[in-house]
Amino acid sequence: MVEITTATVANSSERAAATSYLWGQTSTGPIVERLFAATDFMTKNANSHYQIGTTSLSWFSNAKALQVGNGAVWGVEASNANEIEIGSNYYQSVAGTYKYSATGKARLIRLRDTEMGFYRAAAGSAAGTITWLQDVTIDDSGNVLVKGVGCLGYGTGAGGTVTQATSRTTGVTLSKSCGAITLVSAAGSTSWQSFTVTNTLVAATDVVYVCQKSGTDLYEIHVTNVTAGSFKVSFKTTSGTTTEQPVFNFTVLKAVTS
Repeated sequence: MVEITTATVANSSERAAATSYLWGQTSTGPIVERLFAATDFMTKNANSHYQIGTTSLSWFSNAKALQVGNGAVWGVEASNANEIEIGSNYYQSVAGTYKYSATGKARLIRLRDTEMGFYRAAAGSAAGTITWLQDVTIDDSGNVLVKGVGCLGYGTGAGGTVTQATSRTTGVTLSKSCGAITLVSAAGSTSWQSFTVTNTLVAATDVVYVCQKSGTDLYEIHVTNVTAGSFKVSFKTTSGTTTEQPVFNFTVLKAVTS
């Protein structure tokens, strides 16, 4: 494969020109595959980092980065040679100072020899200084630590709902990692009752947590058995006997014994 122009001249000055073609050979003869523009090529800019596209961001002189369009997809943080960063909508104007490459939000994954960090930044203007917020860290011991204002848990799509039928001891089926169980309408009782939740996601080693979401009476709730494919919920009221349909929330925490 060789690269030629419309004038059939394949010199280096024209390889990134807007009139460049990629030329190839087939069994029936030579063909022109496609016309390339300058934005299709990877170039090394004046600051010695590589870019795809015409937008040249002002990385500091010692930066090592691969920039695609307005965002960096790979970089080495200046203060740590063993660190690699993968992110969007950012660049380092000077060592340790991050800037937005375009108006919008920024994201960053930082891979260090001691941890992996996940960062985000609120929307900012092009060339504005970024203030990173670290949300999650996986440390050198394998611990997953939430460091931001967010919570660790399941997202939309992981949960579900189910309503009990017939009686307070009738089993229900809901194969979700978390969800809500609406009990059948009946009077509360201070005597213990139990029902089984069939859930194919549950292993015998898992930890299942159940709490009361709603209801007039106050319920004591325990998970009294966990097996592969199900768990048992035992409950009673503290004193009330209201006829109602209380709702119990549950979540499954995966666990092992080895």
